[in-house]
Amino acid sequence: MLKGFCLRLMPDERNPADAELLEAFRAGDVRAFEALVRRYERPVLAIARRFAGDADDAEDLAQRAFINAAERAGGRDGETYIFFVGRENYPLHWLENAGYEWGKAQVLQPGDAVALIACGPLVGKAIEAGKKLAEQNIKAAVINNPFINRVDLDTIGAAVKACSGRVVTLEDHQIIGGMGAQISHALAQAGIAHRMKSLGIAGEFGQSAYVAEHLYEKHGLTAAKMAQAALELVGKN
Repeated sequence: MLKGFCLRLMPDERNPADAELLEAFRAGDVRAFEALVRRYERPVLAIARRFAGDADDAEDLAQRAFINAAERAGGRDGETYIFFVGRENYPLHWLENAGYEWGKAQVLQPGDAVALIACGPLVGKAIEAGKKLAEQNIKAAVINNPFINRVDLDTIGAAVKACSGRVVTLEDHQIIGGMGAQISHALAQAGIAHRMKSLGIAGEFGQSAYVAEHLYEKHGLTAAKMAQAALELVGKN
């Protein structure tokens, strides 16, 4: 995690006010969870708007987040999907009039040379890396993977096969157990041969910075580095 610009959302047991409401909710007081929703709905919706193409999609994502939080508070395993969003004003969407199907990755650009997969604010860097490769007549597939812990094997697996198994992931968290690791495991389990380079945090402690870009540069989470990794995979560097 890049300390200093990661945002933690949802009820927090360490917060006394949240803990009291969570305890009441577990005891059967539905109004307690409604109070938590009112407390967190604005920041959660603000984050959801960064991923969704329109207000309706954002509200749906936010609603699902609260459903998952309620399930976890009630002792069931929920699912998380909002990860490591920086404070800067990143684009609200990457494609005009895009749809956001639950649990699905988005192919922002088709290609057959190498698959570039990113999540959150780093998707823009993957798009830029794809453009850099296109300047060298290398057609890269660019994929937005918003569901880090639920690999959309249908979409990602097909793209990886089309790219002869060449994959570069870009993620603003630790490489160990990160997005690339989860994608690689899912591909291996499905018997999809692949070679992967993952760009992320290499086991270091997080640092603080005034802007996220300073940390991205420090850790090599840039379009240029992603393009370079792709060139190495295709044998042109």
